[in-house]
Amino acid sequence: MDSRDDCTEAGFLNALAANRADVVTRAVYADWLEERYRESEAYAQRWMIAWGKYPMQRPQGMRRIIKPFAWYPIRGDGELVRNSPIHLPHPVFLALPEYRFGKKEVLYLHAWEAEQGLIRAIQTLRYVSGLRK
Repeated sequence: MDSRDDCTEAGFLNALAANRADVVTRAVYADWLEERYRESEAYAQRWMIAWGKYPMQRPQGMRRIIKPFAWYPIRGDGELVRNSPIHLPHPVFLALPEYRFGKKEVLYLHAWEAEQGLIRAIQTLRYVSGLRK
């Protein structure tokens, strides 16, 4: 990777940090990753587009939140949260590297950490299912 790639990737990441729901930037970033043989990351970006999932800040409410980003599982019928960008299908939630048995949420300090956790979960599920070797 040369310095131009670093600058280009920083541009994508800055644009996504400004608007995590920007599917056009995310799709172009996925193509860019694939051109650099980072196909697992590209696949994860496309998965986020297809499912409409991306890290968002949790509502703060009355208390101060130390780790403002989180993933939650879709439980039961899940119709109310199915369209929420922070609620993941249960198998994906369980595959998050930071998941601990019995937890109802996985918390992160930064959005990029939440995204990296999701990328690793998708990579794991693809590997286990035989879609990727």
